[in-house]
Amino acid sequence: MKYLASLPFLLLPFLLLGQTETIVIGKVQDKKTKEALPYVSIGFKGVSGGTTSDFEGRFKLISKNNPDTLMITYVGYYPFKVRIKRGQTQQILVELSEQTTEMREAVITPGINPALRIVDAARRGKKKINQDEIESYQYDSYSKVDISLTNISDEMKNNKMFKPLSTLFDTIHQMKNDEGKHILPAFVSETFSKYYYLKSINKGKEVIEGSKYSGIGIEANSYLMDLMGGQLHHYNLNNNFIRILNKDFISPLADVAHYYYVYTLLDSLEIEGNKCYKIQLNLKRKQDLGFEGLLWITDSTFALKQVDLIVSKEANVNFVQRIKIQQQMQPTKSGAWITSKSRIIFDFERLQKNGSGMVAGFYNANPKAWVTLN
Repeated sequence: MKYLASLPFLLLPFLLLGQTETIVIGKVQDKKTKEALPYVSIGFKGVSGGTTSDFEGRFKLISKNNPDTLMITYVGYYPFKVRIKRGQTQQILVELSEQTTEMREAVITPGINPALRIVDAARRGKKKINQDEIESYQYDSYSKVDISLTNISDEMKNNKMFKPLSTLFDTIHQMKNDEGKHILPAFVSETFSKYYYLKSINKGKEVIEGSKYSGIGIEANSYLMDLMGGQLHHYNLNNNFIRILNKDFISPLADVAHYYYVYTLLDSLEIEGNKCYKIQLNLKRKQDLGFEGLLWITDSTFALKQVDLIVSKEANVNFVQRIKIQQQMQPTKSGAWITSKSRIIFDFERLQKNGSGMVAGFYNANPKAWVTLN
C-alpha cells in the first residue's frame, strides 16, 4: 500500500511531460467583402477568458484545457463556431456573415443610457487630445493603395489600353465577389515617407523616401482619384465634421452629435494596455451624412482609441455604394492622440457609361510619432 500511495507522484513528471497545448492562429474577415475585422471576440467553448483580433483581423489563442470548439462573436455579425483539433497547433481563416439591417438596429429602453456619459466625456475632452491642436509633429509613414475595377463596360474592355488584359476579360467570371461583381485588380502602390505638420500655417508636408507601384488603366478612372485627393490621410473624428468626397459628415463626437446618433454600450475590454468601452453607433435617420459602426473609448482619458465605421448607400453620396473607415489611435507625450493606423475602403459605382466602377482601399501605418511643442 505504501508503494501504491506514492505511485501518482512517481508518474507526475510523465503526466506533465505528455500535457499538450491547443493553439489556434488565424484571421477573421468579412465573408462578403473579405476585409479584416478588428477586435472580434474569440474564445474556446467551456474555457474562461479569450482574446480579440488585432487591427488586421489576426489572433492567437492558447489553452491547456483541450478544448474542441472555437467561438467567435462580433456585433452586427452572426455568431460563428468551428471544431478544432485538441492538443495541436492549427491555422484557420474565419469568415463572418453580416446580419441584416433589421437585426442591427439598436434597442433603446427607458432610463439613463450609460453610453451617453462616456460619449459626453469624450466630447468634452476632445480638444485637449485633438492632434490638430498640436503645434507641430512628424512621423514615419507607410501607405498602400489597392484598386480593383468592377462592372467593366464593353467599351472599356475593347480600349487599347486594356489590350494586355484581354485574356483576363475572357475569364473574368473567375474573379467575382459574393455580390456578383466582376473584380479586376488594376493598381497597387506602396510608399514610405516622412510627414511634417505645423499648426501655425495649418499645413502638412509629406516627403517621399521610397515608393513602388504596378498597374494599368487607372488613368481611365483618374476622375475618381481626383475626387479623393490627399485628404485620406487625415480623417479626424475629434473634429465636428469630417470632409469626405467634398461632403461634410457629422462626427460621432461632434458638439451636436446627439441629435444625429444613438449610442449603445456593449462591453469593455483592453486594447494595447488601455481599458476601453465598446459602443455601438447608429444613425437616427439613415439618410443623414454620418456613420454607423463601433467606437472604442478609453476609460481614463475618454480618448477615442479605435473606430470601425461605415457610410452606407442610404446616405446618398453620388456614385458611392459604400465607405468603410477603420482607425486606431495612440497617445503622445503631449497628451494628444495621433492616428497610428487607418484603413479606408471606397466602393464606387460606374461613373460613366463606357467606364467602370472601382473598389479602392487605402491603408496607412505610422509606427512612431514625434511631437514637438513650441
